[in-house]
Amino acid sequence: MKLSELTGKPIPESLEKERGRLVDAMADSSAWLHGKTYSIFGDPDFVYGMTRFVLEMGAEPIHLLSTNGGKDWEAKMKALLATSPAGAKAQVWPGKDLWAMRSLLATEPCDLLIGS
Repeated sequence: MKLSELTGKPIPESLEKERGRLVDAMADSSAWLHGKTYSIFGDPDFVYGMTRFVLEMGAEPIHLLSTNGGKDWEAKMKALLATSPAGAKAQVWPGKDLWAMRSLLATEPCDLLIGS
């Protein structure tokens, strides 16, 4: 909508339909996803985006890991998690690898694992 406002061009019908499908999918799946725990790994941008998505769905991220995430990414993730009560239990793991994730899941398992 903002791009349409800035350019003065209408939103294409294909995007309106695609957004409608997404909203329907989110509404239909929220009962299955709400309250579930998630661990997410991958590139910093992927982990941030997926964490934001699961928080919007009412899910609870617990382990957020990015091998190439740094202190800036960690701060950005913690700020995102602070925006939702569902982010209270989450731990951010910059610079850790999948072997570390394996250890985390062995001691604190989750319902679903999302990764690149």
